[in-house]
Amino acid sequence: MTERLISLFIKYPLDYISHIFLLLPVIIGFYRQKYLSNVLKGFVLFFIVRFSEENVLLYYSLNRMNSMGLQKVFMVVDVFLLIFFYYLLFKHRSGSLKVLFLLGGLIESALLIHLLLYSKTGVSGSIGRFFMITIALLYYNVILQENKIRNILYHSMFWINAGFLVYAMGTFMTSLFIDYLIDSTKISNNMFDLFWNMSQIIICIQCILTAIGMYFAKEERTNQLSSV
Repeated sequence: MTERLISLFIKYPLDYISHIFLLLPVIIGFYRQKYLSNVLKGFVLFFIVRFSEENVLLYYSLNRMNSMGLQKVFMVVDVFLLIFFYYLLFKHRSGSLKVLFLLGGLIESALLIHLLLYSKTGVSGSIGRFFMITIALLYYNVILQENKIRNILYHSMFWINAGFLVYAMGTFMTSLFIDYLIDSTKISNNMFDLFWNMSQIIICIQCILTAIGMYFAKEERTNQLSSV
């Protein structure tokens, strides 16, 4: 197993780099922990879960086991966590809360149906990413309408949302056409590697943006015109 780990690291170094990058928001979150709201603590937990999921997928990869079904389960878990954390953000905004629950319910239902009925295809990732895009844009719409932030660049959720938006939009097409990309009879290994490495770079960018958001948690108390 060690030899295969080294072999995969040499062949796909960005996979392992992006894996380690998932800990960056966690590290900065712990560094700023006394300034974190419950919502920000939730997003620290989200990246701990993401890191744990990647560890499990790495184990499957090292043992040459098919992880397609497991990835679908992880997407269901990730979306559920995001629904809960954005609920904490929207709980005093009835309109946004209705959109969150309606969209979240539809997305979770679609993911579960895809998990149970279409186990051999991998496009469920695009469903989860569509949810991330929509919910991130919804939050931006909320803060623009309320106009309660003094400086948007010091607002933690601005950066965290930006991270999810970059990740979801940047990897949406790859996840949508993943069945095509992993078919060696339709696309060359070099082309697959190009798309896959781009996805790993985007994950690193998401982690950096999220870490910036965690770092600015200290500024939240003085950056609001009123409670947001």
